[in-house]
Amino acid sequence: MAKYLLHSKDECDSTISRELNRAIIHNRSLSAILLTLGMRFSLTPSLTKKIISTIKTSLLSYDYVFKLEGEKFVLLLPETNQKEAVEKGMKIKTQLEALKISVSVGISSYHTAHTEGLETNLNMGSRLRHA
Repeated sequence: MAKYLLHSKDECDSTISRELNRAIIHNRSLSAILLTLGMRFSLTPSLTKKIISTIKTSLLSYDYVFKLEGEKFVLLLPETNQKEAVEKGMKIKTQLEALKISVSVGISSYHTAHTEGLETNLNMGSRLRHA
């Protein structure tokens, strides 16, 4: 099961930085998915738990789920390339929409073969947090 973290922006940012450094050192992919729920009702604790359970069914044991303020979730996917992240993002979107929850999906990916976007990806946490 994926790790679920309900922590501060700093915790999210530091985890993203740590995993990005790991991706660089070990020449691995890293992707992040930003889920923004289109909520027309209150995001109660029980609904949040149901959403997280649904998300976790599509993730691996070393993936991370961060609940940010409002209706935003960040999924950090070590060793996941952009194509795989898109597939996971669309699967999660379909699962949530089956629960009558609309969701927007944004994806950011990094791989050392594409280092021209490194500076942008180093700020991945801030971008996701403020999207």
